[in-house]
Amino acid sequence: MLKAQLYSLSFKFYFLLLVTLIFVITLSLIINADTLNIFTAICGIIYAFFAGAKKLICFIFGIMYSICYIYIAYKTNLYGDVMLNLIYLPMNVLGII
Repeated sequence: MLKAQLYSLSFKFYFLLLVTLIFVITLSLIINADTLNIFTAICGIIYAFFAGAKKLICFIFGIMYSICYIYIAYKTNLYGDVMLNLIYLPMNVLGII
């Protein structure tokens, strides 16, 4: 099932995804971003791309993004973002079900 979802997408989709990821990773390395921040950004981008393509795998990346961002937002005292992502987390789990 997962294999069929990934193979049904076009070359253009994967090319744009790769270019976007390279751009974000390059900028993150230039500004000396933390590894967790880079991983969170990658998960968020992959989530957005696969959600736009209406693929179920997007929810897995959404869960990883939410968990990482909850931690980042909590450490930087962004409690509103923590509460918002605490809502997104069960929504992503429900999306898989």
